[in-house]
Amino acid sequence: MLLHVYHKLFENSLIAYEEKTLRPQFAQVSVNLADHYLDLLNKTSSPDEKHIYGYLASYWAVEASLLPSQEDILAQIDKEKTTNPEFNDLTDEQINTLIQEQATKNFSKLPENYKKAATQSIQLILAAKEMKAPDPLFALIMPTPPEPMEIIKQDYTQFTPRSHYTNDSLLKTYFM
Repeated sequence: MLLHVYHKLFENSLIAYEEKTLRPQFAQVSVNLADHYLDLLNKTSSPDEKHIYGYLASYWAVEASLLPSQEDILAQIDKEKTTNPEFNDLTDEQINTLIQEQATKNFSKLPENYKKAATQSIQLILAAKEMKAPDPLFALIMPTPPEPMEIIKQDYTQFTPRSHYTNDSLLKTYFM
């Protein structure tokens, strides 16, 4: 019985730490890195560097899009509560809408080919149906991989929240 109590204490502590500390920090790191690589992309004249910085800016822009700000999520929950006092949490569709809105904003500064690949990545992540799909961003930097290397394929079903990450919107987006 005591071990069960310790387990529950640890689980609840982990949930609180992830939600209140790690998620906001990870969201900020993602935004900062996306902005940093976008800045480097705009400053360089080297085609090779542009290619890599474009990939890195896109990669982190996808990451930042999957983590809408806590303020945006909580504001959306509060807005829903004004019309429905029984409302608890955002639906998956509402979370997806927030992520897509964030993605549109984050991808607006990217070059067109990276914007398209990043948008495809977000769509694959949100659909979470493909188990072996090529990564659209990786395909930009390795369109024809050298032998014996093959195109990296993502298992997009791994982006589906599970366990205690299904309990609320903040944890769902953190898991993704």
